[in-house]
Amino acid sequence: MRRDKPAGGALATSGRGVIRLEIYVDLLCPWCFIEKHSLDALTQRYAESHPDVRFEVTWKPYYIAPTMGKHNVDKRSIYDRLDALNAHFLSRIQVAGAKHDIAFSIRGLTGSTRPAHRLIALALARAGPEAQARVVEMLFQGHFEDGRDLSDEAWLAAVGAAAAGMDEDVVRKGLADDDEAARRVDAVAEAARDVIGVEAVPCVMVQGRYKVGGYQEGHVFESLFDKIRLAGEVF
Repeated sequence: MRRDKPAGGALATSGRGVIRLEIYVDLLCPWCFIEKHSLDALTQRYAESHPDVRFEVTWKPYYIAPTMGKHNVDKRSIYDRLDALNAHFLSRIQVAGAKHDIAFSIRGLTGSTRPAHRLIALALARAGPEAQARVVEMLFQGHFEDGRDLSDEAWLAAVGAAAAGMDEDVVRKGLADDDEAARRVDAVAEAARDVIGVEAVPCVMVQGRYKVGGYQEGHVFESLFDKIRLAGEVF
């Protein structure tokens, strides 16, 4: 069932200093979805409490299963394996998700997340960070709540149109394996691992210098935002 949820993205108000968040995620990662909702709520609350601050949020690719098949992968098999490796994994994400209005219902088929990451990058380039955040939200919700397939090109094109106002033919072209933009997305994901040192997602780079890895509660980020603001690093 579709519900209205905060999309996140830039909180643009002139005259405010900027705290920039680059959030590395993979759409297969339930903790990334939970972190998104946690950060959406926190950044809105923080900006309201500190009128001198606004946030600019962009979403970056990371591949946690780079060799996974392109299509027809049973979702439940992915998360059952995680549950076997990490006791009570599924129950923990369901409890954590409920706190952020996420109703995990893992079902259906999926495939490689590369096309979905290309859509996310295309949304930023064509329509800006707020549209990109809406695309990310719709993809996470579709995958984890609505049984949608992240490798379904028709659905991805529909998401691009509905969440970012892009022409579906433009989206389909942007999803092509041989497109230069697709190679740039892969390069960003590789640099996340090899240059920035991202080892797991979610991973948040704040102001381009503070790396917060793994799912973290809001107070961790709030303390970091305070440190940045009080040190005069908001620009």
